[in-house]
Amino acid sequence: SIVKVMDITVARTGLSEKEVKALGLDYYVSYSSSPSHANYYPGTSQLFIKLVVARGNGRLLGAQVVGKEGVDKRIDVFASALYSELTVMDLEDLDLAYSPPYSSARDPAAIAGMTASNILREEVESVTPSEVRQRIASGDSSLQFLDVRTGEEVDKGCISGMKHIPLNDLRGRLEELDRAQEIMVYCGYGLRSYLATRILNQRGFRDVKNMGGGYIAWTHQCNE
Repeated sequence: SIVKVMDITVARTGLSEKEVKALGLDYYVSYSSSPSHANYYPGTSQLFIKLVVARGNGRLLGAQVVGKEGVDKRIDVFASALYSELTVMDLEDLDLAYSPPYSSARDPAAIAGMTASNILREEVESVTPSEVRQRIASGDSSLQFLDVRTGEEVDKGCISGMKHIPLNDLRGRLEELDRAQEIMVYCGYGLRSYLATRILNQRGFRDVKNMGGGYIAWTHQCNE
């Protein structure tokens, strides 16, 4: 299904997270954010993609896409993947049409597949905002929140008690983080926090998690 509201298009195919949970399936979700076409070509905007994936074999169970352009193309890719019973590993290898006005060199659908595949391969440990909220509600105060957004973004809202280190400054400020404490990394939508998590893992931090969906998903779930 697909619908346009003002200048925003919203689409979904397959099962939603709520439907998968009701069926009792073992699953995980993956969030990604990518430019609708090459950044250097005028008029680009962000595409936000959520995939629902079977945890055991990586098979795609459902997808949702939100953005101003290119939503229809990507939801059709995911619908075809569902029909063909593809896995997220198949998605990351897709060779889709490329030209700067229409896509980036690696298509957002392939980036979504790569992000989901990295979770499945346990290259990055990812959790949802709802899982983080459940831990906080249970009295868990052990988390060290790391916000890797820009200062301008943080000024508009942030998670209380977070440590702010912009992604571009992270490598030079690692000593500000407590290696003995669990670190929960977040950004605006999930891409920069994913990159930050990889950096921390490579620098020897062992207990690091990426909060998928970022601050926008955190605030959305807060308002539900």
